[in-house]
Amino acid sequence: MNKVAFLYSQNQRLNSIERVFAPPKLNMIIVDQNKPEEDWPIVDKLTQWDLLLTIEKPTEANRPL
Repeated sequence: MNKVAFLYSQNQRLNSIERVFAPPKLNMIIVDQNKPEEDWPIVDKLTQWDLLLTIEKPTEANRPL
């Protein structure tokens, strides 16, 4: 690929970039099953921008000695 073709392709890529004026709100919700259920966060509806992290109770196989 010569330099002119490379610069042309980079210019096309830059022209296709659009600025996002209202980016989505990213949320991270942590549910710790070791705590009582009353302390868990209330989650009504999850969107595609939410990350739900569930910390499970330890099982017999992975408990410390």
